[in-house]
Amino acid sequence: MVREDIVAGLKQAISKGESLRQAMMSFYKAGYKKEEIEEAARFLQSEQVQERMTMTYSETQENKKPIQNIPKYNPPSQERQIQQTPVQRISQYGSQTELEQKPTSYKKEKNSKIGWIILISGTLVIIVLLILAIIFKTPITNFLDKLMG
Repeated sequence: MVREDIVAGLKQAISKGESLRQAMMSFYKAGYKKEEIEEAARFLQSEQVQERMTMTYSETQENKKPIQNIPKYNPPSQERQIQQTPVQRISQYGSQTELEQKPTSYKKEKNSKIGWIILISGTLVIIVLLILAIIFKTPITNFLDKLMG
């Protein structure tokens, strides 16, 4: 069963401009189960596809005109544009095979690994400098006294 709180959170994140993958990763990092997140994402994707198909269908219904209002002669370029418009709308939203793909693979980002490496190495350098300052306290103070005069 789809968890409504996850679906609502994913919708909110997408409405703020986040990608679905980023939103899913934030739920995963917050401790939600991977299966529940993927199920909510699939539900959300199928819901969006249904909305798009409904919008496309309603737009084509609104664009239909009575036979009396249609001019008898359409130049070939206009006919091509009219015929290609629905095809372009459908192709923008993807195909069935894209919906069958898994929403994400939950790979850790490289930027977070680099950040952790820098943080840990910097902490180790500070600890080593403090230990050296404690061990060589007397020579350091003598050097500073000579330097200051």
